[in-house]
Amino acid sequence: MPIYEFECLDCKLKFDELCSINTREIPCPKCQSINTKRLISMFGIGQGAGGGSHGHTGTKCTSCHGGHCSGCH
Repeated sequence: MPIYEFECLDCKLKFDELCSINTREIPCPKCQSINTKRLISMFGIGQGAGGGSHGHTGTKCTSCHGGHCSGCH
């Protein structure tokens, strides 16, 4: 089963969950709300042939969402 990234719409916690693609309700581990949504993961975005991330240091880039702009340092 794949790991998906979710966000709780009530408490804003972002978390990962190992689940089937068909799983509909994933409760938040912090507040137990089922008001969660699956996010588009940044893991595969910006990956080159060598698996590098074009200078992306692991922080979430909020300025370009591509993983290789000046805001990602």
